[in-house]
Amino acid sequence: MPMASEDGKLRTTVFLNEDSIAALPSPSCSPTPPTEVVCSQGGGNLYTDDEKVYFVQFLKWWLMKYPDVDIYSDKHQFLDALHDNVPSHSIKSWGNHWRSNKKSVAQIIAKAKTKSLTNFWDNDRAVSSSLSSCVYESGAVEVGECSLAYFDRAFNRDERHALAKRIASEGLFLAWFGLPEEQRWKNIHTTVNLRQPNYWPAMFQLADRATLTEIEQLVKKYLTKKF
Repeated sequence: MPMASEDGKLRTTVFLNEDSIAALPSPSCSPTPPTEVVCSQGGGNLYTDDEKVYFVQFLKWWLMKYPDVDIYSDKHQFLDALHDNVPSHSIKSWGNHWRSNKKSVAQIIAKAKTKSLTNFWDNDRAVSSSLSSCVYESGAVEVGECSLAYFDRAFNRDERHALAKRIASEGLFLAWFGLPEEQRWKNIHTTVNLRQPNYWPAMFQLADRATLTEIEQLVKKYLTKKF
C-alpha cells in the first residue's frame, strides 16, 4: 500500500494493485508528479507504482477542479496535461493506460459525479430557501423578459413528467446532469403549455426536495420503458 517517505513524497510497495490505488483519498491540491523513470528492455518505459498512483490522483484532482466538464469529452486535454507532467510516457501511452484501467476509471468518475450532484442538490436547497420568502409571497418567478409564470409549486404534474422523460432519455440521471447547461434543458416536451427555454432551469432551481425526489422516481419509472 502507499506509504510516505521521510522526504514527504508518496512511495509504494509491491502489494499495490488497481483496487487499492483507486481507493486512495482524493488529493487536496494538484499532486506532485513522480520523477523516477524505469526503462523497458524492449524499448520505452515501464509504469512505476508511483506513476500509477499519480494517474489516479491527478484524475481525482482534475474532476474536483473541473466538476462541470465532461471528462470523456475532455479526455484528450486531460491526457495532454498528464503527459506534460509525466513526459516519460506519451499521450498515446497514457491513453492505453486509461483503457487498461477503464473499470477503475469509470468508478472514480461516477463517484466524483455523484459527489458533484450531491453538492448541486445542497446548493439548490440553499438557493430555494433564500428565495422562498420573496418568491412564494408573490407566487411568481421571472422566467423571461417581462414574463412571469405563476405556480403553486415548482413544476406542475405535466412538467414533472416531461422533465423526467427528458432525463431518462439520456439513460442515466448522471448522464443528463453531466450535459452542458444549454443541452440539459433542450427537448423537454409538455402536453399543455409550451415553456420558454430559461423557464426550466429557473424552476428547477426553485424546486423543493419533495419535487426533486418525485422527479427522480419518475426517471426510474421511465428508464424501464422504451421511448
